[in-house]
Amino acid sequence: MKVYTAVMLSFLALGLLGGLLIHGTYSFFMTYAFAIPLLCWIVPGIMLYSRLPLKFPEISIVSYDAAIITCSLGLLITGLMRKFGTKSVFEIVFYALGIILLGISVGIYYMNSDHED
Repeated sequence: MKVYTAVMLSFLALGLLGGLLIHGTYSFFMTYAFAIPLLCWIVPGIMLYSRLPLKFPEISIVSYDAAIITCSLGLLITGLMRKFGTKSVFEIVFYALGIILLGISVGIYYMNSDHED
């Protein structure tokens, strides 16, 4: 949980410092890149671990973490592109990869839960 909090705070710091250092221009994408780790790691972690410890396969957890980091990096890159007034095809790639990794994570979880019954 400490690692997730550190990642979230570093995304928050990058967004705020980026706005201050790049001529005072702020980007919605870069400023709120911390929200994905907050909403997808910390809040569910507090809710899950405080009530009942669920068992997830290790590969499912790794895939979920990779999906969250990929989407967060996509937000940071999109924010930087918007600050400099450009667009790139690579912005879509990060979101597509994040969604694919999230689908893999959910699929592995459900495939593993069928074998345990």
